[in-house]
Amino acid sequence: MEAGGRAKRWGGFKKRRRWVLLGLVVVVVVVWLAVVRPYAAGVPADVASLRTLCEPGTGEQSYSRVDAYTGPAPHPIVVFAPNRPDFPDYTSAGSSSAGSVQLVGCRRPVDPRRPGPQLSCFYGDATPASIDQGRFPVDVYEVRTGRRVTSVVVDGRVRCPAVYPEDAHVDTEPEDADYAAVLAPLVNGEVRG
Repeated sequence: MEAGGRAKRWGGFKKRRRWVLLGLVVVVVVVWLAVVRPYAAGVPADVASLRTLCEPGTGEQSYSRVDAYTGPAPHPIVVFAPNRPDFPDYTSAGSSSAGSVQLVGCRRPVDPRRPGPQLSCFYGDATPASIDQGRFPVDVYEVRTGRRVTSVVVDGRVRCPAVYPEDAHVDTEPEDADYAAVLAPLVNGEVRG
C-alpha cells in the first residue's frame, strides 16, 4: 500500500511539473513574440517604445525596418510631451501600428525667454488668473534613421483652462488641432528622397 501511494504522489508531481514547464514555455514564447523579435527585427514593439527617440543619451536610436520618411503622403507622426511618458500627446497615425509611424516629435518645455500672449481668465469670485499661451518647441525625428528632420513650434490653445490653476505659472497646452495645423506639411507633403 505504501509503495502504491508513493507512486501516485510521484506521478502527481510529474504532472504538475509538466504543467509548470509548459507554462514557462508559453511565457518565453510570448515575451519573444512581443518584445525580443520586434526589437531584433528593427520594428518598434508599440507606439510607446518610439519615445526612446526623445530620450537624451540613447544614442542614435532607430528602427531600420520602418518605412522611410520619403515619397508620397501620408507620413504618420506621434508627438511625445515630457510630462506624459507613457503615451503620445498627439498622433496622426490613428490606430495604426507602431511600425507604420515614420516621424516622432519630441516636445520640449516652453522657453521662458519666448512667452506667448497672456490670457486673463476669470473663475467666479476668485482673483483673475493670468495665464500664458504655451509655445512649445517640437524636434521631429525620422523613426527609421533617428536623424532630426526639423524643429517646429506648436502654440497652446488660446482659451482659459476649465478650472482655476493651482500653479503660480501656467502655460496653455496644445490640442490635437494645434498639432495637426503645424505638422500638416510634414504629414501630408510629398518628400523627395
